[in-house]
Amino acid sequence: MDNEIVLKEKDGKVTFPINTSPCYVRGMKDGAKMTLGDSDHSDSGPAKESVRLANPAGDSWHVSTERDEDYENSHPEFIKRFPGKMSIQGVNASAEQGGKALAVHLEPQEKERKTMPFYTTLVPPKPITIPGKASHLGLWVRAASDWGRVVYCLRDAKGERWLSVGKKNEWNCDDPNCWSQFNFDGWRYLRFELPANAPYDGYREAGTTWWGYYGQGDGVVDLPLTLEKVLVERRTHVIQLDQLKPANPEDVLLANLRAEYEKPADQSDEAIRLARLRMPHPAATPELENPIQKLLETGGGAPTTITKVAPPEREYDGTRCLVFFEAVSGAKSYDVWVSPYPDGRGAICLAQGWTEPGKLLTGLNANTALYLFVTYTDQNGKISRPSAAKHILLKDDFPFK
Repeated sequence: MDNEIVLKEKDGKVTFPINTSPCYVRGMKDGAKMTLGDSDHSDSGPAKESVRLANPAGDSWHVSTERDEDYENSHPEFIKRFPGKMSIQGVNASAEQGGKALAVHLEPQEKERKTMPFYTTLVPPKPITIPGKASHLGLWVRAASDWGRVVYCLRDAKGERWLSVGKKNEWNCDDPNCWSQFNFDGWRYLRFELPANAPYDGYREAGTTWWGYYGQGDGVVDLPLTLEKVLVERRTHVIQLDQLKPANPEDVLLANLRAEYEKPADQSDEAIRLARLRMPHPAATPELENPIQKLLETGGGAPTTITKVAPPEREYDGTRCLVFFEAVSGAKSYDVWVSPYPDGRGAICLAQGWTEPGKLLTGLNANTALYLFVTYTDQNGKISRPSAAKHILLKDDFPFK
């Protein structure tokens, strides 16, 4: 922001911090040298409320060569991931990191990919249950800015699979914050937010944005969560401005893995019980007004027929569609009604005054079963009987949000 800081010289040297924002140094004389100092990761460390889950070296994790197609194909339009040859060995680490660490070494590959990452799979002796309702996973990592990463593979209590690469066909949810990326030098504690649903109404909590659910399931996190494996990405090259350069081949070290909590009570079985509470379903169908039934009884002209519903040419996010129906001779205008029930209960008139079929209907809900009805008004102002119900279930297929 062009805010000047005056640097004080000592023994012909000045020291100043840098970060991800540009820093301009003025007043340097000819022959001056600039040296990069040690990294400062004091901004990151385990939360006060946290428990140790594992240490990949101390707990005898092993490498699996089994491919993970969900992970590989989660975002093929942006990135392609390839199984790679990597070896592991245990090494010493400081007490802060757990005393031991697992060194992950990227071996020479059969085929060079350069801009795409290789991955290997680290598996604990048995799946690790995360107690209670944790808010984050935290992992101590020593890296050398090779822009690899870790990916967590979880399973919830109902067997639904959760991967920390976002949901397939969703836009920009594959760790855009770089919380799991090796974009640093030295030891750093990487904290990654966990998915969750609130009790009772099942509200989708913010951390779920960075996770995708795969396979059979309803997209609701059922506690407790279990860690099945960790995928480790490594890259042979990095992009520096407009140049592709070899990455630092130094081993990546993985040490203590921790679960973090917002408050002590979240570590208990009671937190799991509360998370499982759900709003009871109504015992009977709600009593709603039915404008469609009234129009069936009082409408004048013969009903039209909805012929098809099609996605729009752009922004096909499940809230918009094109509605086509048979045009009626003498019709002055058309209205489109939407109801959650096939008999028209609770229907609302979502579009009024259309002069022709095929216009854009907006204001819908994606991934929700709805029913469309079309009526028309004749030259005398008389509303027709409604068309037969047209069932729709629009998908959110627009990733660029």
